[in-house]
Amino acid sequence: MERIVAIYLRVSTDEQARNGYGLGDQEEQCKKYLDLYYPDEQNVIIYKDDGYSGGNLKRPQMKKMIEDLKKEKIKMIIAFKLDRLTRSVVDTYKLISMVTEHDCSLIAVVDQLDINSANGRMLVGILSIIAQWEREVISERVICAYTEMARLGKYPFAGAPFGWKKDKELHLRRNLKEISIIFEMKNLFLEGYSYEFISRYIKKRYKLIIGTEQIRKILGREENIGIFHYRGTAYNNIFPAIMKKESYLKLKEQLKYRKPHLKQKKKYLFHGLIECKCGTRCNHFTTVKKNKTYYYYYCPKCSKRFNQDLLIDLTINEIILNRHLQNLSCKIDEREKKIKRLEHEKKETFEEYQNGQIDRGIYQFTIGELNKKQNRYKEEIDKLRICSKDEFLKIPYEEKYEFIHRYIAKIIVNTDTNQVLQIKYKKLIKELE
Repeated sequence: MERIVAIYLRVSTDEQARNGYGLGDQEEQCKKYLDLYYPDEQNVIIYKDDGYSGGNLKRPQMKKMIEDLKKEKIKMIIAFKLDRLTRSVVDTYKLISMVTEHDCSLIAVVDQLDINSANGRMLVGILSIIAQWEREVISERVICAYTEMARLGKYPFAGAPFGWKKDKELHLRRNLKEISIIFEMKNLFLEGYSYEFISRYIKKRYKLIIGTEQIRKILGREENIGIFHYRGTAYNNIFPAIMKKESYLKLKEQLKYRKPHLKQKKKYLFHGLIECKCGTRCNHFTTVKKNKTYYYYYCPKCSKRFNQDLLIDLTINEIILNRHLQNLSCKIDEREKKIKRLEHEKKETFEEYQNGQIDRGIYQFTIGELNKKQNRYKEEIDKLRICSKDEFLKIPYEEKYEFIHRYIAKIIVNTDTNQVLQIKYKKLIKELE
């Protein structure tokens, strides 16, 4: 197999703005060098990393080039400058070692070096040290500039975090519209709604896409009470607070118990909902007797536990009764009407297909989407029709968990007497379609 000549190009956005040599300029200079010194070389492949730092070798096209090098596909690597390959001394010597091991030449056009000679290899080492020094100096200057901006009460980074806006002097101001959305997310969260529900709700109501992890970060960040951390220092003169400290601490306490959890934790049907009368959130506790697993909610302060089966006996009928009192039959009727409308749409789609108005592909796709919607409404109706503890016990664990967390915000228990003192329900929000 004929070995190739590799031309490697790299630029990061700030370097292009600072130095003016983009990928096109680098490619042109490398090809001119090739035409001048190796005019017969026709088998050339270009590896191009656009917008990547030279701090390490973890770049898509650099990885591909190294992979091809190790497969003995490359006989020569040409770069515009040595620092286009890497700015790290360690990585430079790694690269030299690899090209030497695989009988490959390494040429940097502007630096006029070739590692085939001892002087060339020495010069590579010197230039790589200088390149790394330059990178570290730039980094130190950026950190110093950002630190000084923070000291002056200015936000040092681009844009502004959700909840604030930045003026021309780089000072942050409250963004009242976004703050109202944050408070809505906070209230829904404290009411017991999941991150997934909140994300769908915000998308439906405000046409904003905010992921579950982003919601968790927005609610838990200290910037909400005016504290900003940069390189180990806390600044309280940059972010105008948007929450009272007492409210924020209450929210943080809830966030500790609402971390994303594994599927097996859903065996705890009341996960995150059980609170002891002493005000302490109950943890999970499991025992196994005669090959049967028992699930408990344990108060670390009182050192007492509450059996999950007993909780189901004491709460499910009341939860079901409360839910039915909230006119859920209307919701069933609403979904049945939607199923009928979807059935009508399916008939109309079939008629259009028969009349040649749409092709087979569009017909199959449309019917598939309508069937998905129908099935979703049917599943929702099945959940709404759970009307007794016996029916609740028959459904799978996953559905039991969803049923409880759909309606319950908190259950306060007495772990001394094994009594349920209070069931706090969520404020029902119109279903997301």
